[in-house]
Amino acid sequence: MQLSDDFSIWMSYFGDNRPTDEVVESLAQLTAEFRYCIVYGGTRRLLQDRGIDPMCCVLLGVHPGDDVALELMLPDGSVVEFESRDDPLTREHIELVGWTSAVGDKRNVRIARAHCTGERESEFSKVVYARYVQYWEDGDAPLRPKPAR
Repeated sequence: MQLSDDFSIWMSYFGDNRPTDEVVESLAQLTAEFRYCIVYGGTRRLLQDRGIDPMCCVLLGVHPGDDVALELMLPDGSVVEFESRDDPLTREHIELVGWTSAVGDKRNVRIARAHCTGERESEFSKVVYARYVQYWEDGDAPLRPKPAR
């Protein structure tokens, strides 16, 4: 189980009442996986094709399933929700579907705008990279292909 799976389960149970520093830490961990891990390489390329710099985005939430549902704060501060569809054999993300603007007044979005962008973006990005090194760098590898049915 990846850290983002744990975070989604944690959020569904505890809601949005954590102290601000815990929210920022969770955003750093999610964003580290999104910005640097191989598994999100396809999604990052698809965002670049749309003219969006994925290394300046903040991953607000992820919900694994047949397609991975993502909530992402873009570099301009807007929030979008979409699903990243994967290739059935390689599991690489090959298509973004259901791209919609999301409500940007939830607590985690307000915290992300205050602590992860603007003047604090550089500091946040350093923490994000440190979390990648801490949690994923040593074991970062492509997903195994899905078994044939």
